[in-house]
Amino acid sequence: MRTVDEIYQFVQIAVTDEIELPENWMNSRTEDCVDARYILVNFLSSNGLSRKQIESKTGLPKTTVRQYINTYSERIKTRKMMAMWSAKIGQKIGYKKQ
Repeated sequence: MRTVDEIYQFVQIAVTDEIELPENWMNSRTEDCVDARYILVNFLSSNGLSRKQIESKTGLPKTTVRQYINTYSERIKTRKMMAMWSAKIGQKIGYKKQ
């Protein structure tokens, strides 16, 4: 079983490998960077990390993590590139929708 650190690193690398992001992407407000954070938080949550663990690993505020988790499905419907990236990242990390 993977540790929280291993899961975070695995998912984070998959996200940054798929999406061309600037170095400061965790703090950037560009649409691609926001989409990347949504995807990261979604897959961390899907891999069993709690909101507190996600907050700790990403440095994102509690309200942001909650918003990303609660509004992911609505956002992905309107952001076609995000949907494509999410599908590719999901394949890379072996995510299977239940």
